[in-house]
Amino acid sequence: MPLTSKSWAVLRLWETVNRWPGLRSRHAGNLMISDTDKKIDNVIFVAPGGFHCLGLQQNGSVLAWGCNAYGQSDVPVNLSRITAISAGRCHSLALTHEGRVLAWGCNRFGQTTVPDAPGDVVMITSGRNHNLALRSNGTVFAWGQNRFGQCSVPADLVNAVKVSAGEYYSVALKSDGSVVMWGNTTDIKQRSAVRT
Repeated sequence: MPLTSKSWAVLRLWETVNRWPGLRSRHAGNLMISDTDKKIDNVIFVAPGGFHCLGLQQNGSVLAWGCNAYGQSDVPVNLSRITAISAGRCHSLALTHEGRVLAWGCNRFGQTTVPDAPGDVVMITSGRNHNLALRSNGTVFAWGQNRFGQCSVPADLVNAVKVSAGEYYSVALKSDGSVVMWGNTTDIKQRSAVRT
């Protein structure tokens, strides 16, 4: 399904609606995508990637549209009971209700080769060509491109409660409120000023 300017406009509307809770009862959860004007109901979360988008429906199924050059929009058959989604530049992730991670799309940097791990993942996130997963015990694992060390999770990182992946860097929020960053963070550190 080709990604069109109309699709992007609808996503922007969806994001706007989500920021204004008063509009949710009339509009949130419904998307009109592509040239077919197909209505998609019960969407509870949208994950934009580099050139494609994923949508998570209330029933745990996943939708995808946009560029499909690497199969990133080919949602695996019978994928169900999904609790979270994330989209990288040309790859896609889904988290099952059992805490297992599934991935598809471009695998040039190993970004869809999910490491063997116990089924206790509670959060997933994608960067450009890498991914992070947060386990229920507060530890983090990563896979994919590691050119800038974005997959080199600090050995002493524990008690993480949230993770997020940037283009070439990774971030974890710990239970004590501190933030740990690794990878190519030079520009971020130089351009930001922490204010209290």
